[in-house]
Amino acid sequence: MGGPLTIDFLGEHQVVEPGDALTFGRAADLVIDESNLYLHRVVGRFLWHDGLWWIENLGSQVELDVESDTGVRARLSACEPAATPAVAPLVGAHSAVRFAVGGLRYELVAFHGGMPVPEAAAPVLPGRETTQFGRVDLTDDERALLRVLADPVLHDPAGAGPGALPTNREVAQLLGWPLTKFNRKLDYLCVRLARAGVAGLQGGRGSEANNRRWRLIEHAVAARLVTLEDTHPRPASR
Repeated sequence: MGGPLTIDFLGEHQVVEPGDALTFGRAADLVIDESNLYLHRVVGRFLWHDGLWWIENLGSQVELDVESDTGVRARLSACEPAATPAVAPLVGAHSAVRFAVGGLRYELVAFHGGMPVPEAAAPVLPGRETTQFGRVDLTDDERALLRVLADPVLHDPAGAGPGALPTNREVAQLLGWPLTKFNRKLDYLCVRLARAGVAGLQGGRGSEANNRRWRLIEHAVAARLVTLEDTHPRPASR
C-alpha cells in the first residue's frame, strides 16, 4: 500500500515517506524509553520495500507482535547474531506493534496514508472525547475497573499472562458492584476504546471474551491508562 506511514507512540507522531525508513528503540529515530536500560538502542525498523511498508525486528532479545486492523497477526522472533532479521508486511489501514522489555510493555501504531481524520459527529460530553489513538478520558468507575482488573499485570508485568486476570465476578466483588454493573461498564469501555482505534475489543463469549479482557489490559498498561501508582500496595506475604 503506497503513501506515507505515520507512526504513533503515545501521541507522538512521525511520518515516514516511501523510500525512507524509521528505527525505534532507546536511542533511535523514534525514542521509546530512554530510562529502560533493558531496551535495545534499536529495537526495530519501519521500511519501504517493493511497493509495501514492512516492519523489521532488529532486537536480539525481544519479540515483536504485529496486528493489523484486518485481524492479520504476525510474531517476529528476536534477531540472532549474523542472521537475517524477521520481517512482516504492514497491511490494512493501521497496524499495532507490541513488545515487552524489562517488565514494561510498549505499543506503537502505524497508519497508512497518515492519521485518520475524525468523522463529523454529534457533540460529546466534556471528558468523554477521544484525545488520541487508543486513549480516552476515563470516568472514575472505568479507572477503578482497570485498576482492579490490571492489578496482576501491573505488579508482575513480565510474568503475568491472561490467566492471571481476576474473573469478572471477582472484580465486581472487590469493587462492591453487582456483576451486571461491571459487565455494563466493561462493555462500554471496550466500545469507547474500539472507536478510538484499538483492535481486539469486540469479543463476545468464551475464549473471545477472555481475549478481549486481556487485550484491554494489554493496551491499558502499554498506553499508561492505568499505572502501578494507581493501585494499592499489596500486603506482604507471610
